[in-house]
Amino acid sequence: MLTFLLALLWTAIGLADRSQSASELITEGFRLLERREIESARLQFERALLRAVEDKDTRAEAGARYGLGKVFIEKAQYPAAREQLELALALCRAAGDRLAAGRLYADLGFVAWAIGDRTQAGELYRKALAEFEAAGDLREQASALYSLTSTVHAKEREPLLQRALDLARQLGDRRLEGLVLHKWGDGDFVLGEAAAAGEKLERAAELLSEAGARRELARVLTSLGRLYRFHGHPDRALQVYQRALRIQEELGDRLGIIQSIDTVAIAHHSFGDRLLNPETLPMTGHARDPEFRG
Repeated sequence: MLTFLLALLWTAIGLADRSQSASELITEGFRLLERREIESARLQFERALLRAVEDKDTRAEAGARYGLGKVFIEKAQYPAAREQLELALALCRAAGDRLAAGRLYADLGFVAWAIGDRTQAGELYRKALAEFEAAGDLREQASALYSLTSTVHAKEREPLLQRALDLARQLGDRRLEGLVLHKWGDGDFVLGEAAAAGEKLERAAELLSEAGARRELARVLTSLGRLYRFHGHPDRALQVYQRALRIQEELGDRLGIIQSIDTVAIAHHSFGDRLLNPETLPMTGHARDPEFRG
């Protein structure tokens, strides 16, 4: 019965020929996913899964299921994502692939975090970290530590961030170093440590600018604006908010645009500009897009 159903699905999505291998389909799927062509990526991963099952290629099956899990995460279909990621994890663990298992644990951790189960997310991120340590992958270790900080209490966060920061510097990865400093600076702000927060956020902005990580830079600028505004410098806040907004408009970051327009309005309000001139808010079609679901 399973073979019959697979054959029907194969025909339904137009795969009568075998012009591409499962691995080629998976590679194309991830390329499409990187380009945010989510539905096209899903189709490629489904094709790869059918090919892998037919060929009894468990490695390719794991890769296809991993890709489908990523697609479902992008679509916020978390139960479906968890199912595919857990199936892929079982295959990777059976094959002894520690690095792939770590990545799957990390994505399962994100799924748990996204549905509000931070305890489980923390457990999964720790499992990911253990796998990355066993595999000797420093970059993935730093990434897991960074993610883990979102699941722990404030007093536990600093040593994890320090470990992630040390690894980022060891790797010479300016983008990762900037991301870690951004998260740390936001944490300092919440704790009322303004000077420490400002130092970390300003350094994070420098690093992300040097790395060409413009989307992440815009987010740091928003954090810096919040810091300036809460400490009585609405003029400086407005400058960095507007800089963040320009970057987000250039990137087409619709959620970021909405957030930055709000922060620009708040900064103007701090000046007493309750009735804003529309010319001071560079609105774009993105903010008014009826399909926007931020």
